[in-house]
Amino acid sequence: MQHLEPFGALFVKKIKFYLHICKIFCTFAHFLKTKCIISKKKNMKRLFLLMAFAAAMLVSANAQDTKPAKVPAYRGLIERVQPNGDTLRTFLRGDERMHWMMTEDGWQIKETSRGWLKYAKINRKGQVVASCRKAHNVEKRSKCEIKWLNKHGVKKNL
Repeated sequence: MQHLEPFGALFVKKIKFYLHICKIFCTFAHFLKTKCIISKKKNMKRLFLLMAFAAAMLVSANAQDTKPAKVPAYRGLIERVQPNGDTLRTFLRGDERMHWMMTEDGWQIKETSRGWLKYAKINRKGQVVASCRKAHNVEKRSKCEIKWLNKHGVKKNL
């Protein structure tokens, strides 16, 4: 089992477990055959298929509890259209478990249930939530909006 080490200790333990289960099935089949419970080839084939099915169920049940590998978000620039027709250039960051959206210059944005992209802010509970301010591209921001972002906005590193 030395050559399986690169796959990790958990992988080696699972293989040993499956080998142990196979030995138990083979011992059980041999017992049934020697005690003349199964004397015909047809019955032996049925038992073998039953054991193969049970082994497949064990493998699939064990495979479902493993977590998938982390997949990074699309790294390119995405143009999103606001409900009023304005376009906003955004980036996605993170993976399938932890992800967020941000503007070109790094301000985090959240999408509301109505489809608006709004600047993110931190609420009193410390959660990142959508603010009441609609997000705009850098060249369309007002001085008031820039001042609000510097005070309340959530800045993410690119």
